[in-house]
Amino acid sequence: MENRKDGFVYLMIPRTNPIERLSIRFLKQPSFFPVKLDELGAFVSKQIDGVKTIDEISTNLEAEFGEKASPVVPRLAKFIEMLEVNDWITWRREN
Repeated sequence: MENRKDGFVYLMIPRTNPIERLSIRFLKQPSFFPVKLDELGAFVSKQIDGVKTIDEISTNLEAEFGEKASPVVPRLAKFIEMLEVNDWITWRREN
């Protein structure tokens, strides 16, 4: 994550597929793709630390934003789904 001067938080996604790697090398393209987050997305991204559960994150989100985050669980689930589908997060199994 990166905080920028414009006040927004960005996820910095590495560009790793072969075509992107060529464009980085030969066309001097940036090696990361910035994804701008709104304040809810920035808050959730900071909560994802490998320790907190989804339930804890949803509770924290609701405590921080109240009605602005409603409906909390569906919005959080969709955001997490988007992160997962794009391989920006990975899940681990607890023993």
